[in-house]
Order: sequence, then C-alpha cells, then structure tokens
Amino acid sequence: TWLLTSSSDTYLQEKQKEFLGADVTLEASFPILKENIDTILKNSNAVASYEQSFFITTQNGSSSAATSMRVVDNMFPLYGSFVMAEGEYRLPNKDEIFIDSNLAKKLNTKVGESVFFNKTPYTVIGIWKREPDSLSTVSFFPKALISNEGLSHSQIDTQLLRSEYDVRIKTVENKEAIQEALITYGKDNGVRVRVLGMTTSRFERGLDTVSTFLIVAVLLSCVLAAVNIYASTLYLLTLLRKSFATLLALGFTRLKLTVTLFLSLSYVVIVSSLLGFMVSLFIFAFVQDRVSTGYAVLLPEPSILEAFIITLLLSFATTLASYVPSIRNTLSVSPRALLLGIEEEKEERVLLNASIVTVTTLLPLIVIASFLLSDIVKGSLVVGAIVLLYVLLAAIFIFMLRMLYTRREKLSFFIKTI
Repeated sequence: TWLLTSSSDTYLQEKQKEFLGADVTLEASFPILKENIDTILKNSNAVASYEQSFFITTQNGSSSAATSMRVVDNMFPLYGSFVMAEGEYRLPNKDEIFIDSNLAKKLNTKVGESVFFNKTPYTVIGIWKREPDSLSTVSFFPKALISNEGLSHSQIDTQLLRSEYDVRIKTVENKEAIQEALITYGKDNGVRVRVLGMTTSRFERGLDTVSTFLIVAVLLSCVLAAVNIYASTLYLLTLLRKSFATLLALGFTRLKLTVTLFLSLSYVVIVSSLLGFMVSLFIFAFVQDRVSTGYAVLLPEPSILEAFIITLLLSFATTLASYVPSIRNTLSVSPRALLLGIEEEKEERVLLNASIVTVTTLLPLIVIASFLLSDIVKGSLVVGAIVLLYVLLAAIFIFMLRMLYTRREKLSFFIKTI
C-alpha cells in the first residue's frame, strides 16, 4: 500500500504540468492582450503559448461532425507531447490540419485527404490518439487543431465565434513574482488564473482522495499490527518467564537479559520486514504491469529505500510499544515468583502498563500519519478515529464473549469446549 501510494503521488507530480499544460494558465472568454502578458514576463525567461478554441462543423464529402477546434501557435505544447496514430506533430501550415482519431472515424478520412471548414479545404497531415493535455481539456466532441494562419485562411468572421482564449506560461526564473503578477492581472481584468500546485482539477482531487484513502488503510493496518504484535510479544514473554527466572538466578543481570531479548526481537522484526517487503515488491511489480497494460499508464518507481525504512520503523515502533511495558512487568517480579508462577501484578499496574502501551503505540503512528497527510491535526484525528473504532469493536467483542460465558453451562459440550 505504501509503494502504491508513493508511486501515485510521484505520478501526479510528474504529470501535473501536463494536466495543466503549463506552470500558469490564463483563461478568458475574450482575447487576452499579448502586450500585457509580455510586459509582465519581460526580463525573465518565461515562455507563453496563446490558444483560441471554439466549436464548428467540419465536413468531408457527405459526412459532417461538430468539432472542437484548437488554434495554437508555434510554442504549443509547453509540456507533454502528442501520442500519434498517424504522422508526427508539427505546427500546421495555413492549409493543413491535425485531427483526432474520433474525428477521422466520423468523417471517414485519413492522412493526405481534405477536410472542409467554412467551405475551405485543409489537408489532414496527422491523426492523434491523445493530446498532451488531454486530461484537462475533456470534450464531448471530436477535436481538430490548426495554426493562427490556418484560422485566417478560413476567412471566417471571428466575431461570430464564441471562443475561449488561453495563455499558457512556462516559468523558469522568478516564478513566485511572475505568479503573483499574473494573479493580480487576472483579478483586475476578470481573467481566470490557474497556478500549478495551487489549483487542482477534478482528476487531481480524485487521485488525492484515493491516495488519502490508501494512507488511512496503511494507518489502520498499523493499528491492527500493533495489537497483533503486542499480543504475540506478551505471549512470548509469558512463555519464557521461567527461562528468564532461571537466567536471573544463575547470575544473568536484568540489563543483559533486556538487551538479549531486544536483540532477539529485533532479529525477528528485521527478517520479517525483509521477507514482507520482498513480497510487496513482487505485488507492486504485478500491479504496475497490469496498470501499464490495461490503462497505458506507467506507474513510476517509488523510493524503495524510503518505503523500506518507513515500514521498518513502524514495525520497530509497534514492537517496542509492546516490548517495553511487558519486559518491565516481567523483570519487576522476583525469580522466585517467576519460577513458582505467582502473579504479583496489581490492578493499578495493569492500568499503568496499558496506558504506557497505548501512548507508546500512538505516538509513532501519529507522527507517521502527520507526515503522510502533511497535517499534524489531521494525522492525530485520523489515528484517534481509528483507535476509537477499534475500541468500540473490541468492547462489542468482549460483551458478546461475556454473554456467551454466562450461558455456557446451557450449551452442548462441543460448543462449550470451543
């Protein structure tokens, strides 16, 4: 789960610029003056790409289709690239046009044939499967692409078109200053400004929701693992109490016994973490292959070392949470009491140990949750909610067991034995 979450986040970071198409995008229903943008971008290495889009009808013989037309300049695209079915992308000449595979199918046309727009013929020089910013420019209509010269070549009255105007900007230096200037320009002129990392699309929000869900799943697994490890460690220590007593009676110091047991548990944690992580790598590789085959998306390789260190730290944290109070309880009892099996622990000490276990378990989980969710308050609330849910389920389980125990004499021998 950690590997998939990290990989998804990395994928989002790598593709976010392609989703937006730029570092900063300006959108308006009226022309955005190039002179104003050039003034803002002067004395910087920023690059701007200007685009106009509208809906028209394209024709090929007796076939026609409503089409989303994109008019671009020679700087398009700033990020990403076309996935072509036929041909290679370049800026079309005045009598040339690129179309997507849907439009090619509807017009029953191919590369080299002509498509008409406003009764003006354009030669199809390429057909694309996917455009660079396909996820941020979703349309219900097939698409076509021409140059500014191509728009002039059509001799259409642009005043009659209901166009959308976009300016995509790729910043290199003084990013924050340029972003602030563009945001101010947008507010003053009624232009929508989208900034990379500050505004998110539905796709990004959806992926972030999935990522958060996976993080919560990791934390839920950690809580369950903590309970499991605590129960196992407590059982192990109970099983070995007579061995501890014998070693102490023979002169083994409590410190040496503590260190010996800690090293033994550390060995178990490291070996189990390595084996578990190897299995995880195989599972991740399988998922990566299936996603690549089924969705043509290559999940990037996450940081293997980071993932292993985090899982190892979580394992150690949960182990120590159960080890510290358990060994403290065991070593506080005399060798004579251990050998005779006398329980010297009082109820107040049980509550104290339970409190220590709870605090030592929750602290590392809260730290991890805050790191993963980038918010200490959210991390604390999520872990708290998981613990409350677990306590509620445990309380229901205990209540059911006690009800069964009060009625066990009335049950058959077989069920009573179980």
